[in-house]
Amino acid sequence: MKEGVKTAANALKQKKLMTKIELHIKRLLYVEYSPKYIRLKGDLHTFREHLYTLQMDLNEKEKECNWTTKSLALCKKSQEKLEKRKIDEGWKLFHAAKRLEVYHGKESRSAIVSKLRVESNNLSDHRRDSILNIIGVKDRDNKSDISPEQLEQALRIRDEYYHTLYYTNKLTRNQFNWLFVILIMLITLILIYIAICNFSGDEEMTLMNFRNLTGVILFGLLGATTSSIFHFRNSQSSARIPEMLSNTSIIMSRLFVGAGFSIFVFVLLNSKLATSIDILSFKLDTCYEFFTISFVSGFSERLALKSIQKIIGDKK
Repeated sequence: MKEGVKTAANALKQKKLMTKIELHIKRLLYVEYSPKYIRLKGDLHTFREHLYTLQMDLNEKEKECNWTTKSLALCKKSQEKLEKRKIDEGWKLFHAAKRLEVYHGKESRSAIVSKLRVESNNLSDHRRDSILNIIGVKDRDNKSDISPEQLEQALRIRDEYYHTLYYTNKLTRNQFNWLFVILIMLITLILIYIAICNFSGDEEMTLMNFRNLTGVILFGLLGATTSSIFHFRNSQSSARIPEMLSNTSIIMSRLFVGAGFSIFVFVLLNSKLATSIDILSFKLDTCYEFFTISFVSGFSERLALKSIQKIIGDKK
């Protein structure tokens, strides 16, 4: 009896573990589990419930000409784009649906104006000035009775800024992705080249064998990862999502740049240039010392930049 209970408990634990593993795999492979998909889906659901609540006090005739009906139609189109994996277009339609809330009433517009004044400080200068010219810097600017059309235009300026920012981040990520692929290919080709040289018995490649170079890359990645953790922790003081996306691209680039710098420093220290430019104040004899320098090269680019500067000479 006890063995049966234990077997059932173990089976349940394994099932829960497999469910967690399956969920992690889905998050990596399927767009439905990506943060931007989940957020848009949740915001759509919440806003539609808000619109349905506002329509409860309206009769059928009032609903036809009410702003909530138009907003629900835009939410429906946004949902359709979301299901087709066109998330950027879905966000644009959702923002258009939310802008119609300016027709809800004077009190609603007053709250939107107050929020927009504060939020405009996060925008670029010309967009902030454009918005403040419409809604005023303060309520005493004789712009407390802003028309719905004017306020909708101010909100459109704000939304255009965020759409442009997201598009810029997307382009940046695409460029970084290409650089990642190129850098990985180069590191792979370097490893193949070193392996071929060692196989052919090249005496000049005695120290720079495949085993040592692999260790250098690993310790360079370790240093770059440690540095990225510090960078990521310090960057979390900003809660703005576009900045977090940019930081993610920068952090990923630091990993591969760290690996590249560690290879460069390792090759340089094994060359005759190391004695003439005097990079380090101590001598490297064992692989442990090379691995330590590789970690430092991955953690900070200063050593590699200092070496490059000494090779090319200081410009005065």
